[in-house]
Amino acid sequence: MVEADGVPAVQYFRPGEPDKPLLVFFSGGAHLARIAYGHPGCIREDFLDAWLERQGWGLLALSHPIAHPVFAFIPNGIDVSRWAAAAAKFILDVLATHPNHRVFAAGWSMSGRLAQAISAALQKKGCLLSGFLALAGNPPVPGLGPIDTAETPITSEGLRSFTARNAHGTDYVERCFEPELKFQNQLNGHVIIPIDIYRSQYVGDNPLHLHGEPLRFRNTSLASSYEEAIADVGTFQFAQYPVMGAIVPTERSDFRSALVDRALWGAMNALRLADLWKHRDALDAADQERLWEDLRHIVEALPGALCRTIRGGHFFFVGAVGANATVVAIEDLATTIADLRLDRFS
Repeated sequence: MVEADGVPAVQYFRPGEPDKPLLVFFSGGAHLARIAYGHPGCIREDFLDAWLERQGWGLLALSHPIAHPVFAFIPNGIDVSRWAAAAAKFILDVLATHPNHRVFAAGWSMSGRLAQAISAALQKKGCLLSGFLALAGNPPVPGLGPIDTAETPITSEGLRSFTARNAHGTDYVERCFEPELKFQNQLNGHVIIPIDIYRSQYVGDNPLHLHGEPLRFRNTSLASSYEEAIADVGTFQFAQYPVMGAIVPTERSDFRSALVDRALWGAMNALRLADLWKHRDALDAADQERLWEDLRHIVEALPGALCRTIRGGHFFFVGAVGANATVVAIEDLATTIADLRLDRFS
């Protein structure tokens, strides 16, 4: 357990080879980041950590506060920017003793909303992300993942409840998350995370504002504010975005990510590059024309160039089949990002 500015986190760190990147993994809503490294007694190859280790990459997995016994408290009203500021400190503390040439962040599901916030928080401390990789991740655009309070009610503590049972006696974990895990079990030919272990060691209710949506919790009541949500996730602060890649699932159970993530993250990259071009240094006419043609062709190709698809649903990276494929995609995207040299357009 680590803490920064009143924000606790569960931190898992395994150093990699000195000349290989560090991947910082941020988990999705209601989940501890052990979804990337597993539980005691698991098959290590069923999780990203084992495959990252084979490739020499280090892993820093940060669990944001959720309603789980491992956390003694959850900071009141914690939001995306506050979590990103704390996470930046945890990252820099690790880098102080285990420096890496490149640092990539990976945000699963809800944590796609961190793309701008974690990059900006690190930039303030003199650290630049080499890239941000969205794993079925929501981009930092409030409104794209609306919260249905009938499906996930909001508690009196301002938590989005994934464990509250409805009139039929089921909760969101059972209705939505467990079927996703069962699909991964079938794909891999064995049970990856037994349901009792999943419920006791992986999940809990999630702070509402970490979802980056307009729904706000104020003094025991709910309100809506797009303005607050946009400011929190930094939607239009394009100069502080990193280069972004997307890894998307194929199954209709996660139809939104499967259908739109390629286009959405491609658009976020294009907007970042347009901002870089707008604020570029002065160039002579020949250099400017050459760079403009390069930029135009790159932007046309970006959605495909920085997107990879993996068979599965929302949990596509769980289980040896998907975990291995996801690490292959991570390495491939990291290489593509480096080869594109997009910052030359600034």
